[in-house]
Amino acid sequence: MKISLLCLFGLSAALHAEVSPETEKVLTETSEISSRHIRLALSEVDESGEKLVPLVSALRRMGFGNPPPVHPEMKKSEAELAQMPEKDRKIYEDHHAERLSRMAQMGQADVEYLKDLDLDKNLKLDEAEIRDSIRGQLVFLLEDKMKVDGDGDGKLNIKEYSLGVPVRGEIEEDGVDWHQRGHFEGDDLNKDGMIDESEVVSHFAADLGLKAVQVHLAASLSNLDGNEDGKIDQSEYSEFAADDETVWKHLKGDSDTVPVSEIWQRTYWLPVSEMLPLLE
Repeated sequence: MKISLLCLFGLSAALHAEVSPETEKVLTETSEISSRHIRLALSEVDESGEKLVPLVSALRRMGFGNPPPVHPEMKKSEAELAQMPEKDRKIYEDHHAERLSRMAQMGQADVEYLKDLDLDKNLKLDEAEIRDSIRGQLVFLLEDKMKVDGDGDGKLNIKEYSLGVPVRGEIEEDGVDWHQRGHFEGDDLNKDGMIDESEVVSHFAADLGLKAVQVHLAASLSNLDGNEDGKIDQSEYSEFAADDETVWKHLKGDSDTVPVSEIWQRTYWLPVSEMLPLLE
């Protein structure tokens, strides 16, 4: 995900925007959790625990800034596709095409993510600064998504929502096509036929929170190459997580070692539920 750097006026407005109690809870929790993981990542690579340049340098050595690998969900076989209902297959193929078109941009979006945390541009990050940036980004994204709320009720029905999603097929009786409907159903978390601001912000919060956890995990892995051969083997990894097999198998793939230069890409699609236990 990539958003433009918030100007000072826009950030101030975002920080003081009025939101529902449910949305405020998501904003607070996401900004606090993200801040904690970013600060722990900083402490892995910098004695002061605040300098941004050592963190970026360490991540760059691991492939940070390069396009990610193909998402596992995009690796369905022809046989699997043939068994899917036509609607589901169209949604899958559409998302597949969208993701492929965005792959080249996602590496730069990761760089922008870290840059946008540094609000005062002094190449240092503190707890409050990270929290303010994450909250500001979430409110900015929320307000951009909710600007199609024509009746101002704080919720998006499917027709309002579809104004922000391109048409890819035949318009159906309710005024939307299968592509718009698929995105709407995916964002309607409680399946009540409406999307409120807490559901919108939860979608973006999951992305930003996951990115902070990935940065923390990658920084934690950055110093494991004890013999400096450019690879991490299982014995070196065991110094970090002796009891873990799941993540190690994912990282190494079909080989016995993990190239340091590929750590960022190999952690890219790890579920947060698998990363967090290693960082507690």
